[in-house]
Amino acid sequence: MSLSEKLPFPLWALGLDALGAALLGLGAAEFFGGTPLLSAWTGDPQAPRDAMIAGVVMLVVAGVGIVRAMLARTRRRASSRP
Repeated sequence: MSLSEKLPFPLWALGLDALGAALLGLGAAEFFGGTPLLSAWTGDPQAPRDAMIAGVVMLVVAGVGIVRAMLARTRRRASSRP
């Protein structure tokens, strides 16, 4: 049995969740903390705000994917029981 079959959610959702959390964290650190992380790298002063928006969108998409996968798995298990 492979790792993706053992997990109750897809691996793409886990990766998207991690990337979204990293973007949200980097954007928030610069936006609220004043540490020049993203704007120094990109040269765009709006980079922290854009990173936070992209991070939240990724987290929402990953959350919906995880919930849908877990609901589908629960339905499959319930239908296979006698």
